[in-house]
Amino acid sequence: MDENLSPLVADALRAWGFEVFEIRQLGLRGADDTIVFDIAQNLGAALVTADKGFGDVRRFATGMHYGIIIVRVVGSPERQINALRRAILTDLKGQDIKGVLVVVTERKTRIRR
Repeated sequence: MDENLSPLVADALRAWGFEVFEIRQLGLRGADDTIVFDIAQNLGAALVTADKGFGDVRRFATGMHYGIIIVRVVGSPERQINALRRAILTDLKGQDIKGVLVVVTERKTRIRR
């Protein structure tokens, strides 16, 4: 998980049964997006971030990663968690997100394959 999301979001993901690697905990605070992306790929992990730069499919092509989830929710971590809960536990339930770009807003989940 990228550093631009609250540790509370990481806690929620863990509570839902996901293994979470936080950029902060890996000692990579402030790392370039390419490094963050490469770390996620080396770990075989989907990247959860609020950085819309990861939505650039020219740079981070769909089909070429373990999944990118961009959280586009402004406000409190609780609002982000609620949107992610809906997206992950309902909208994406049972779907493989490998190679997929997912954009989560408060109202909807957009999926780009």
